[in-house]
Amino acid sequence: MMLMPSVMEPGSNRKTEYEKVSPILYSNAVLLNTGTAYFFEKQKENENMRLSKYEKETIILTSEGDDTYNVYTFNAGLKRRLADFAKKYPAVCRLESEDKKIGCQSYVIDKARLSIRLTAPYSEERRKAARNRAKRDGFQPEKS
Repeated sequence: MMLMPSVMEPGSNRKTEYEKVSPILYSNAVLLNTGTAYFFEKQKENENMRLSKYEKETIILTSEGDDTYNVYTFNAGLKRRLADFAKKYPAVCRLESEDKKIGCQSYVIDKARLSIRLTAPYSEERRKAARNRAKRDGFQPEKS
């Protein structure tokens, strides 16, 4: 049985915003709107399917009216950091759901506790200065 939400208006060919952002995960999951939180439920026929790295997404959802972010992720490092933070500060961060079969977790965290930092790219002059400083100080990159 194929489970897909009816999110398009009748006769509309427009894709939803979620389909545009995540066509692969959208085709393998059902998007359930539970107020401020969004969760993904794997379709029964795809339970044994392994996800590719491309399908293992991190999604941060909110609306202007909410005081929280919903963070849905497969990223091991981020899951570990969120788990540690939730353990230390349960009043502002909590595990909302977890799917151990596919390896994702969903956390709810206060907006004031999560920030997104944008960094400008280095100018050629700054990269050249860093390169010269590394050569002068004897920095040797690891060989892989």
